[in-house]
Amino acid sequence: MMSVILALTCAAISSITDLRSGLVYDRVTGWSAAAIALCSLRTGTSGGACLGALLCGGALYALHLGTRGRGLGLGDVKLAGVIGAGLGGAQAIEAIAAAFVAAALWTAPQLAVGRLHRGDQIRFAPFLAIGALGFVLATSVARHG
Repeated sequence: MMSVILALTCAAISSITDLRSGLVYDRVTGWSAAAIALCSLRTGTSGGACLGALLCGGALYALHLGTRGRGLGLGDVKLAGVIGAGLGGAQAIEAIAAAFVAAALWTAPQLAVGRLHRGDQIRFAPFLAIGALGFVLATSVARHG
C-alpha cells in the first residue's frame, strides 16, 4: 500500500510542476522510484514493481521514440515508470491506458471548439495522475464493493 501512496504522491507533485513549468522533475521521480524500490524489497513485491515499471515506462518510452520526443517528454516516461512500479505488475498498464482516455476526453472537446489546435502542447502528467488515481479507486471499489 505504501508503494501506491508514493506513486500517487509523485504523480500529484509532478502534475503541479508540469502545469506550472512544463517539467516533470527527475528529483521527484528519482526519489519516488528509490522509495518504491525499497518498499517493494521489504514487502517482497519487487518482481511486480519491476514488471510494472518496465511495462508502463517502456510503453511510453516507445511513444517518445516513435514521435522523436515531440509527442511525449522523458519526464512523462519516467513518471509512468514510477506509477507502474508503485501499482505493480501488468495491471499498472491499465492506469496508463486510463490516462490516455482521460487526455482524449479532455482534448477532443478543446479541439472541437478551437481552444486547442493540432500540434499544441498538452501537459500529460496530470492525466497520468488521473489515470493512476482512477485505477486505484476503481480497484478499491471492486475489492470492497
